[in-house]
Amino acid sequence: YWYGETARFLYFVGRPGPARGAAGRRGRKAEGAAFGGETEPPDPQDEATFRLARLRHDRLSQEQHRALHDFHRELLRLRRSVPALARRGTEGLEAHAFERERVLAVRRPAGAGDVALLYGFAAHTVTVSVPLPPGTWRVLVDSADARWGGPGPQHLATLACDGRLTVTLAPRSALALERRDRA
Repeated sequence: YWYGETARFLYFVGRPGPARGAAGRRGRKAEGAAFGGETEPPDPQDEATFRLARLRHDRLSQEQHRALHDFHRELLRLRRSVPALARRGTEGLEAHAFERERVLAVRRPAGAGDVALLYGFAAHTVTVSVPLPPGTWRVLVDSADARWGGPGPQHLATLACDGRLTVTLAPRSALALERRDRA
């Protein structure tokens, strides 16, 4: 699904027998009602339900889906190659919530470098001043970059920080920064 699959995940079964099929239909209907479902859920024994749930890998040929796929590949590459992202656990982790701006800032230290992850949840562009160790911070990835289908980056590739870093985040975006030097 890391290319933005839009097929619904539907429950379907293959030849369970009439009694089991009826039980499956009742279960789907009860589950749908519990979530406020107004329509009849798809029959789990119907071949059409199976066809509706099939993944459509051909979507990778569409720009939006290819960009999302490439974005996920980049995130996985960074997780493998950047020590602060590869490290497991929460030791030394710092988090700051900026409620008015709807931003969450997380800093992960690791040896000679730190990573700052900024998550913007606002529906509009916001600017926030984040407390970070002094030094030069390099953009690892910006979900607002045009290559991922965003409006374009809001800042330079490297940012100088004196203890607080002011960044602008596009609507509903994420920014990953890395600091390798020590001030």
